[in-house]
Amino acid sequence: MTEHKTYDNIAKWLSGNMTPEEERLFRSWLHENPAHQDLMEEMKAIWTKAISEDQVTFEKEIAWHTITKKIEPNYGKEQVKIKPLNSFGMQLLKIAAVFILCIAVSFWIFKPSSGLVPAETTIVNLTDLPKEYLLPDGSKIWLNKNTRLSYEKSFKKRFVNLEGEAFFEVAPDEKRPFEITAGHSHTRVLGTAFNLRAYPEEEHIELVVIHGKVAFYPVEKTVRKDSAILEKAEAVYYEKNTDKLLKKRDTTQNVLAWKTGKLAFKARPLNEILQALERNYPIKFQLEVPEMQHCLATVDFERETLGQIVGILEYILSTQIIQQDTYYLITGKACIEKMEGN
Repeated sequence: MTEHKTYDNIAKWLSGNMTPEEERLFRSWLHENPAHQDLMEEMKAIWTKAISEDQVTFEKEIAWHTITKKIEPNYGKEQVKIKPLNSFGMQLLKIAAVFILCIAVSFWIFKPSSGLVPAETTIVNLTDLPKEYLLPDGSKIWLNKNTRLSYEKSFKKRFVNLEGEAFFEVAPDEKRPFEITAGHSHTRVLGTAFNLRAYPEEEHIELVVIHGKVAFYPVEKTVRKDSAILEKAEAVYYEKNTDKLLKKRDTTQNVLAWKTGKLAFKARPLNEILQALERNYPIKFQLEVPEMQHCLATVDFERETLGQIVGILEYILSTQIIQQDTYYLITGKACIEKMEGN
């Protein structure tokens, strides 16, 4: 893949303009070499700085002026000394890459649509914090990190495409159902609030209803025969590999921890607590004694640091947690009684 093609593909992926086949090939390219992933992370950081919350703007002259000032302190003054590039060579190459990426991103977001392809709006959250957006119909959405949402700019039909995780507060409109395509699933509502998680790399799709009523079904199925109708405090899990739907009650608010920063557990198994922490924090755990996973614990978390989380777990488990290279090892033995924390 040529350098120009590489940045063009990154721009298409970031702006949501890849076909399914192009996305498959791009993901394969990402996993071919760790250097590809490093480049992608760097370009994602550049993209994040380049986008405002609701739109992308790119002024080439202003951007180039700003970049040049950062490399050359004397830029814009009367006397400018031209220095050899040997000390700045790699930096200039990187800037050139940034420049190409910005142009490519601008093209893929603002390219004119033909008469056959409706103009599309794409929202991307590449930060580590949830972001709130207002859709044209008055519906509110919160996007989790690494999440993309797209829809036709006219929004005459309330159809959106989701890749990642989002919380929806859908404005009521009996004449226009709100519909979401996410991976291998389809969700249809009239007015409700719910959380939908559908990351391409995960094996399942998850939907939890906070209030209202939602119809959920795999895209290959029909609404009438294969949909799961969910109401308040109900959830559905769809396994993409096995094509199975599992519906159950979910009275907790822990599914919204990425949005609220809060996790609460009352007499819950340790494995459930650890899974929730791993889902919401950049942390991994292993148990020295597998039987510990059945220990019950009552504990709350609210935006703690990783060090504070480890300290809380050590306190309620009365044990030691040892940091390894890529995970935390929880020592100890199986317990009998319920443990309580703060």
